[in-house]
Amino acid sequence: MKRINKGSSTKQMLIIGGIIALVVISVWMIPNTVLSLDGMLSKGEMYQKTGRTALALKIYKKAIDMYPASYEAHLHMGNALLEADEPELAKVEFDKAVELSGNSKSKFDAQIAMSIMLISENKFDKAENLLLSVEDPKPDKIKVKLAELYTQWGDKFLSESKRNEAIEKYKLAFKNYDSLDVESQQKVEDKVIKTYIDIANYHLNQKKQDQAIVALNQSIDFIDNPTAHIKLAEMYRKQNKRDEAIAEYEKAYDLDTTGTAALYLGELLVDKGVELAKKNKMDEAKICFEKAQEANPSIIIPAEILYSISINKIESSLTPNTVTDKLFPKVSFVVENQGKDKIDFLKVQVVFFDSGNIISRIEKIVVSKKEPLESNESTKQITLSSSKGIEGIKKSHLIQAKVYLIYGDYTDWKFARTVTMTKQKDVFAVKGGSTKKPDTTTSVAVTSKPSLSTDTASTSITKKPDTGQVAVDKPQIPQVNTSMPVPQPIPIPVHVQPVSNPGGNSGVDLPPINKNSEFKIE
Repeated sequence: MKRINKGSSTKQMLIIGGIIALVVISVWMIPNTVLSLDGMLSKGEMYQKTGRTALALKIYKKAIDMYPASYEAHLHMGNALLEADEPELAKVEFDKAVELSGNSKSKFDAQIAMSIMLISENKFDKAENLLLSVEDPKPDKIKVKLAELYTQWGDKFLSESKRNEAIEKYKLAFKNYDSLDVESQQKVEDKVIKTYIDIANYHLNQKKQDQAIVALNQSIDFIDNPTAHIKLAEMYRKQNKRDEAIAEYEKAYDLDTTGTAALYLGELLVDKGVELAKKNKMDEAKICFEKAQEANPSIIIPAEILYSISINKIESSLTPNTVTDKLFPKVSFVVENQGKDKIDFLKVQVVFFDSGNIISRIEKIVVSKKEPLESNESTKQITLSSSKGIEGIKKSHLIQAKVYLIYGDYTDWKFARTVTMTKQKDVFAVKGGSTKKPDTTTSVAVTSKPSLSTDTASTSITKKPDTGQVAVDKPQIPQVNTSMPVPQPIPIPVHVQPVSNPGGNSGVDLPPINKNSEFKIE
């Protein structure tokens, strides 16, 4: 009989015991890892985050099989089913989760998940009732969910062209966002304003202006906004209701000084100021001009209205020099003081242009403290000629003389008048192999464009070849050579100040512009 080694037997027993202990420990640890509820839910969430929804569904199914009374297992399963585009199956799990939830927090999570599913199905009324019934220790979260619900609900109504219903839901979203999500609240606010504008435009297309005004006022009642005021102003402007338009532009400007309201407000205020000045209501006119320049500092006030002066007796001529083959433009006029107070300083400037290019600039002080211009008096005839000639006596020309003024203590040049002179190209007729001039005279048409009125002074000037002198003939209609680029005269009121040396290379600057100087009317 073989003897058993006691030492070897003891060693074997220890090994076997260790293996058994490891198995027991491993089995004991399994429920606390993979087979535990928390472990399975965590692993399922990890699968969902990495886009492996099918594996997550298997884990959650196993969790429900092992822990059927866990609301969390059903809640996770519902979310995964919703992600897998199985809303009906998800609803079953969410219902079970709500049923099994034992405290307010658990019920809250389940109801939120259920509301998200209902919203995805456009079942907004059911989702609303569900969220409103939640007893949540964190009410702000419910408000945000409600705001999101109402926003999507409003979008659905808007897609169906149900604008009034959309506005109602947007307003509820705006209210629930409150200060919880400022960015989202601003987006909802924009939706409300835009929808009101769309309603107003619809009524305008149907020629229902009163209903359009109601919609815009409702927008303002919701929240005071420049968009609605500008739209109202545009409507009043088209109806020639200038004062009503000004009032709306002013409200829009108060809300947004950088918007388009400033430009239109400035234009209408200048227009109103000119009208008041013509009625001798200068104090009221100056108030309009001050407001106009506050809204739009670059706007130019009509010089003749502002200063109560006028430019009269305008004469223009083109003096030819046959030796140098150049024309020398000249303008003359008188300035009348139509105001009550005397003028103790007045400086005039004329800038001559040929087809948009500056030729020269001439300045002259015509009134000073030593010789002031009394009320209702006129200056002597002021004559300013170009110091540089225009080449080509027989060529076509479009020559302009722009008149600027400086009055009193003001340092900025104010545009007052454009005088336009046009000359036709001399024509030679070829007949029977010989060249013949049909006429020995050259016609030059001269027009003056007043800054505040539409009347023009037109004088025909003929050149006598034998003497080179210029004589005044009977008035005729100005002729313009349409083959040349014709720069348009700048009317008054002017909204853009002239820039230095526009389009030309003469090196002569226009009157200086001091945009930073404070403009006050005394």
